[in-house]
Amino acid sequence: NAKPKVPIVRTADNYTMIESDVVAEYLSERFPNRGSQLMPALPEQRAHVRLLAAVFDQTIGSSGFAYLHTSGREELTKQRNVLQNHLQVLNTFLERHGSGEG
Repeated sequence: NAKPKVPIVRTADNYTMIESDVVAEYLSERFPNRGSQLMPALPEQRAHVRLLAAVFDQTIGSSGFAYLHTSGREELTKQRNVLQNHLQVLNTFLERHGSGEG
């Protein structure tokens, strides 16, 4: 894995996938009758899952990664504040849309 990303899937023809949503959809479509479904059946519910994943990536995903790879007290404080702000954004989103019903 050249990039520090998880999860990772490599197909039989050596194609490598590294993004969680790409891996989940690939596995769900490639092995539709094996194990639990990773995505809901209804298009509206799948859209909700994709939206939640996008909001997470744009908030916690980016700022959490930056925080973990920061050094120096001043920069850590700055990144912690960004992360806290993103946690509040994600919390507000989940309060409004977390059930998938609106």
